[in-house]
Parts: sequence; C-alpha cells; structure tokens
Amino acid sequence: MRDIKLVAILLIFMTWSCKEEAKKATPTTTILKGEVIFRPTSDTLLLLRATENASQENKMIGIPIVDGKFNYEFSSEEDLAYQLIFKEEYDKGNAKPIIFFPTEGSVSFKLHNVKDFSSNEVTGGPLNSTYKEFTSKILNPFNNAVISIYKEFEAVTYQDRHSTAFNTIASKLRAASQEEKMAIYKQMNALKEQGLDKSTLGKEVDAKYEKLEMKYFDDKYDFITANPSVVSYYLVIADLMRVTDRKQPSNELIFKAFNTLKEKFPEHAYTTLGTTLMNEINERK
Repeated sequence: MRDIKLVAILLIFMTWSCKEEAKKATPTTTILKGEVIFRPTSDTLLLLRATENASQENKMIGIPIVDGKFNYEFSSEEDLAYQLIFKEEYDKGNAKPIIFFPTEGSVSFKLHNVKDFSSNEVTGGPLNSTYKEFTSKILNPFNNAVISIYKEFEAVTYQDRHSTAFNTIASKLRAASQEEKMAIYKQMNALKEQGLDKSTLGKEVDAKYEKLEMKYFDDKYDFITANPSVVSYYLVIADLMRVTDRKQPSNELIFKAFNTLKEKFPEHAYTTLGTTLMNEINERK
C-alpha cells in the first residue's frame, strides 16, 4: 500500500514536472510584419522588452526596414509587453516606443511619423486588442486634452508662470559658477516645496493639468480593475517604474492594483520586478 502511494506521488510529481518543462519548452513564436508610412529615411526598428531601458544596447534587436516594410520572427517565453523604436529617434534621444504584445502567429503594424503617432495601428491577438482599447478610450483622449491645455497657454512665458521670488533666484543661474548653481537650485527647490514658486497664472495652469491627470488615473485604474490581464499588469509596472514620491495621490491606485495583480499572476516576471520596485519605493519613505 505504501509502495502504491509512493508511486502515485511520483507520478503526480513527474506529471507536474513535465507540464512545467513543456511550458518552458514551447515559447510563443511571433511574426512581426508591417509597413512604415511617410518615413522615407527610417531604415531600422529596434526591438526590446517594454520594461527595459533603451540604453541597454546589448538587449536590443535591430529589424531592417526595406522599401517601407519589415518582417521579423522572434520567440518569447512569457506574455510580456515589448516595444519597437525607430533607430533614428533612439540616436537623437527622443524615441517614442510602439508598445505591443507577442501572440502565437503574427502581429501587424502600420507605423506613421511622429506627428501622426496616434494613428499607428497594431493588430493581432487578444492582448493587443485590449491595449488598443486602453489607448483609444483613455490614453489618446488624455494626451489630446494635455495638448489643448498647452495650446491654451502657449503664449505664456516661463517667467509669467513663476513667482517674482522664483524668477529673481533663477535669473542668477546664468552668471553663477558650478558651486554657486548648487546653492541656487537648493533655494529654487525650497520655494517649490513651500508652494511659492508659481504665479497666480502658473497655479491655474498646474491646477488644470492636475485635474486632468487625476481623471486620467481614475479612468486608467477603472480600466485595469475591469481588465485584470497582462496588459493591465504592464500598465501598473510602467507606473511603478515612474514613482518618485510615495505621497502622490495616484500612487495608492498603483500600489493597490499591483497587490491585486500579483495574486493573479504569482509566478509572472512582472511580479518579481514589481516586488523589487515596491521594496525600493518603501526604502525611500
């Protein structure tokens, strides 16, 4: 009887091990194919994970663009967000990543110039459909609203947005030595911390943007709550990577969403990365 139980346990363990090995041995193979529109000088796209820094050149893959088209096959071990970057933008330091999610089969792209970035199309697989829903319903409307605010106040100068005290201190920077600049920056930061750096008009601009940003975060995290997927997990991780001040109101939304998604995806790479980021944030408290 004991031998039968032992055999049963071994069979269960072997079955589980085989499943794990099979999962690792069958990565997702994705063909990236697309066309590049009105970008005649673009000759290369760079591929890397969306959570990786583009400065890590050893982690980037170059994809040639020939006659305005590209085709590339690659394998991924796990559902993760990836990014494509135009090499000429990367070289200039102003790259705007195109986010996508690998799927078994193909992902198709129609990529435009920077001016028409919001017209880019990425299709293929349910995760890309979910991300497209987020960008079309939430991200693009937010970006358009931000542009409207900038246009409304584009005639307002930097000096007009700041207080007399702040401008007086800032005006000393040009003639200051490097050592003197450190003291000046310290004075400028002190005014910012006290809320004395902006003029009445500057505070009006900030208030409009902050109201817009909070609506964006509310809408974004409503979407994340309603769609607990790898897409949402990527959005949360991307926000965690940008957290600099734990006291920001939006951060509570981020932390809550991460704690929920790590329970749903306990073995995912984003759980490991997110836990590390959370530890770093807590150490800065």
